[in-house]
Amino acid sequence: MKSLNRQLQYILILCFSVVVVACGDGKEKSDDGDILVRIGDKTLTRQQLDAEIPHGILRDDSIKLARTYIRNWIEFQLISEVASKNIDMDNIDKMVEQYRFDLIMWEYSRLMFDTNADSNSQLSEDSLFVHYETNRNRYKLSSPLIKGIYIKAEDNAPRLAELKRLYISADSADVEKIEKTTLTGVVHFDYFRDRWIDWAQVEARIPIEIGASPDDYLRTHRQIEVSQGGYTYLLDISDLLTSGSVMPYEVAIPIIIEEMKNSRREEFDINLRKQIYDDAISSGKIEIRCDMGI
Repeated sequence: MKSLNRQLQYILILCFSVVVVACGDGKEKSDDGDILVRIGDKTLTRQQLDAEIPHGILRDDSIKLARTYIRNWIEFQLISEVASKNIDMDNIDKMVEQYRFDLIMWEYSRLMFDTNADSNSQLSEDSLFVHYETNRNRYKLSSPLIKGIYIKAEDNAPRLAELKRLYISADSADVEKIEKTTLTGVVHFDYFRDRWIDWAQVEARIPIEIGASPDDYLRTHRQIEVSQGGYTYLLDISDLLTSGSVMPYEVAIPIIIEEMKNSRREEFDINLRKQIYDDAISSGKIEIRCDMGI
């Protein structure tokens, strides 16, 4: 690997044989052998470049990555120099400091939240359902949901004709018969009359073109039968919820849990900031000599 890095360095020196000089006299010093690029008083050395190139990648990839890094480094230095003369750097420094503060506060709050027993207590089923009932009109489907039966069978399956008759039956005994006696030659059998499935998951299994509006198609095609490539695809849709419908509770649960956890987190953040502030006041760590409006 050392040999590869050495070759890479020599190649880069050849590629960048002219050292970029800005705001300097352009003179090389005797101890500048490790410098690949100089812009004013900023330099990029071989050691800095080596630290940025992952070990174990192919030689050509290393060279390409190194050239990209050097180009980006040059552009950053040049743009920073020009920009510093045209924009308010004090304001930039303030934004950087604010961003740093936000990162520190977010990370500390995350750590405290994750280790707080109350924060990580399970949301009760009652609280989830109350939240759903209160906000149900917010939870709208962006694509259809269906319930039903999906089957993929070989065209020469020995009991295909019987299978076609049974899969559209509403009688549970017929469904049980499918599972027990007619699955020879069946590649895929999925019973989901008891749960909602996103239409896109089923559509991906069936070689059909339904046009731009799956809702319109599904309203008029509750049974689908397609043969292609030596296989027959059967779909019976027992229930349909079109796009824009209110999500069923069981479908909305993951969204509700995420929302309620975020709400907990926001409340925890507010209380944590207040606790830190109050503790500092009560301990005398802070001396306030102005009206805080509290």
